[in-house]
Amino acid sequence: MPSPSPDLSTVSVLALQHELKRRTAGLQQFKASRASLARQLAALDTEIAALEGARPAVRAPRPATAAVQPRKRRSSRRARRARNELSLNDTLVQTVEPGARVTPTEAAALVVRNGYATSSAKFSMVVANALRRHPGFRRIERGMYERVAAPPSAPPVSASSEVSTPATT
Repeated sequence: MPSPSPDLSTVSVLALQHELKRRTAGLQQFKASRASLARQLAALDTEIAALEGARPAVRAPRPATAAVQPRKRRSSRRARRARNELSLNDTLVQTVEPGARVTPTEAAALVVRNGYATSSAKFSMVVANALRRHPGFRRIERGMYERVAAPPSAPPVSASSEVSTPATT
């Protein structure tokens, strides 16, 4: 916690000038340190991107302004919703063979490779939810699902087996 500031009327002009000079020198040191850290961060971003096989992220250093200005909102255009002929569940059933074991990431890659269009940033999570809820897939262990031969289904109801209730008047 900072110490309480003294009454400035009792402090000499020379002492105030000395304090301003000290703080200005400290500010320059902080700016230089920040610039060095920004370069190190950019180098780490480049290494990470190279390991992931992606383009290196370009980080522009923040402008050195006294007050941080609020960012202007850009009008973001969202990607149009993909329209597929088959649902995700149907596409999963078609692409994963019965008895095969897959992770949600592998299943997502299979589905996309077989023509399923998506604009989701986290499509693997969408597939993980679909696998969890789909009766044609069984959870083997954490993050691993097995395609069962035939999903359990209710027997079809025939017209003759329907029970009618007598009408009361």
